[in-house]
Amino acid sequence: MMKSITQIIISLLLLAWLSPMEAYAANLPGDVNNDGEVNIADVNMVINVIFGGGSSQSADVNKDSEVNISDINTVIDIILGGTMPNPPETEAITVNGVSFNMVKVEGGTFTMGANDNDTEAEYDERPDHQVTLSSFSIGQTEVTQALWQAVMDFNPSSFRSAHGYADDLSRPVENVSWYDCQAFITEMTLLTGKTFRLPTEAEWEYAARGGNMSRGYKYAGSNNIDDVAWYNNTGDNLGDQTHLVATKAPNELGLYDMSGNVEELCQDWYGEYSDEAQTNPTGPDWGLGRVIRGGNWNQDANRCRVSFRNGIAPSGGINTVGLRVILYKGEFNLSESALTLCVGENRSVTILNGDGEYTVEGGEEHVTYTINGNRLIVTGSQEGTTALNVTNTSTGATAVLAINVEPAPAAVTETFTVNGVSFTMVEVEGGTFTMGATAEQGSAAQKDEKPAHQVTLSSYSIGKTEVTQELWQAVMGSNPSYYIGNMNRPVECVSWEDCQTFITKLNEITGKTFRLPTEAEWEFAARGGNQSNGYRCAGSHNVDDVAWYSNNSGSVTRPVGTKCMNELGLYDMSGNVWEWCQDWYGGYSNEAQTNPTGPEEGYPYRVIRGGSWLNAATVCRVSRRGGEVQFGGIRYIGLRLAL
Repeated sequence: MMKSITQIIISLLLLAWLSPMEAYAANLPGDVNNDGEVNIADVNMVINVIFGGGSSQSADVNKDSEVNISDINTVIDIILGGTMPNPPETEAITVNGVSFNMVKVEGGTFTMGANDNDTEAEYDERPDHQVTLSSFSIGQTEVTQALWQAVMDFNPSSFRSAHGYADDLSRPVENVSWYDCQAFITEMTLLTGKTFRLPTEAEWEYAARGGNMSRGYKYAGSNNIDDVAWYNNTGDNLGDQTHLVATKAPNELGLYDMSGNVEELCQDWYGEYSDEAQTNPTGPDWGLGRVIRGGNWNQDANRCRVSFRNGIAPSGGINTVGLRVILYKGEFNLSESALTLCVGENRSVTILNGDGEYTVEGGEEHVTYTINGNRLIVTGSQEGTTALNVTNTSTGATAVLAINVEPAPAAVTETFTVNGVSFTMVEVEGGTFTMGATAEQGSAAQKDEKPAHQVTLSSYSIGKTEVTQELWQAVMGSNPSYYIGNMNRPVECVSWEDCQTFITKLNEITGKTFRLPTEAEWEFAARGGNQSNGYRCAGSHNVDDVAWYSNNSGSVTRPVGTKCMNELGLYDMSGNVWEWCQDWYGGYSNEAQTNPTGPEEGYPYRVIRGGSWLNAATVCRVSRRGGEVQFGGIRYIGLRLAL
């Protein structure tokens, strides 16, 4: 109940003899003048605002969009009773031994951007506009190098011990592209069973401003940038490097480093604002770059303001840009709202934003589907149009996936039978492609994948699957593999020289001229040939759709053809076992080439491609290369035939 004027006067007299209450958490309501204490000076400031004598930005203590006597009551209650608004809920999550906190942000309405009177604002911060958001959870800190390494098995950062910097794993990860972040989020979602993503730009700014607890600061948590940000000045922030996360003061929500340290990638394309009110906006449909927010260690104070915006190419990874993740448990959507696929083709759709269990209905006779966590895998079965209805069993929220199934492409295949064992070769139409570290490979690309270069190939055929133990035994009379028990597993423990012997005998039996693929032929086929969709792995950006690798293999090989195929109908070109190529292993040239066969010498190392059951996701990318001694037979290397 609201206090009477008499009660307030009595309370104020009591305050004169009471010690001030120290604000027990940085930037919490009650400390109206931001001096680190809640006392009578804060009451005076609210009174001044009511009578027109001060700024109202932080005086609306109870967040009802008005400054009145109820705000005086709230400050007095805090001083006399020591009561403060409940801090936001947090959730601790652990991934491979590394823990991090997610902070719940209650939904609300705020003014996004900068108004015309803000002389520091850039043109792209205008017009200011009203935005309403649903509740979500956001990382308490930027993603650290420790967390990235726990998820991805490598650390791409410039500021790490390998480069002479101390305490690297508690620094924010950087040198990661937007594409890299999508791969990281996919991996973390699979490891935790929770749906992570990058924040939308609106979610980022709302959280940086303090959500419903906002006190209207210029920077994330203060009007004094040195309180909350590592940036480029002449004081203690100087050092030309990132700093450990959470070593400056948090903002009103308890979030650290939303101003400074590293800029943070958002989900949205970078584009202009509209002056229209919006609800849960996701930015423009397309753009040349992705949004980055918050400023960084190498920028001045102006760029660390909560409304400052910037953009970066999605393939660009630099040492001033990192990320912070979102965990959204309310409404969800799908990575694609419409899907076109061929009869017999598998496609994967990601359930975004949601958390929980899902059911799927529809499809009729046109598709079959399986759902695993937040992955929906759809297979075309009959030509026509249909739709799938996806429902969150906890919230009842639904999303619809429209599907068009087209006839299967007239792929040219040929089946051979050797001593009762059949295998299929798929024709790959010749074409020109860019080989090596193309943009979608991001910062995971290694030195030997560069420079990317143009290659033109003639048509050829390649095995639909890796050579199985069954086929090897049918030709050679023995099975050298370590992982036995299912003859449809790929053969392994075979050297490059063993493969030459196998191919010689196979050619004697069939009268054909089988061989190992050249490295260029292997990569062209893995990318999908002329039907390529530009995937990071062979058939998908999501490695779990197409590959048996360290996170899902169970540390053994798996039967061939049990993951999704790529655009050419080829299986396991990412993961399961590395595959020998004909070429010597060596460096790339930036010159355009036609039907290249690799360097003239490189003894004793031959090229291997594709990654294996033993390797991390980044090793299973279509451009990743390896070299192995040609006489070495190892239980994670096999082969695929070319003709």
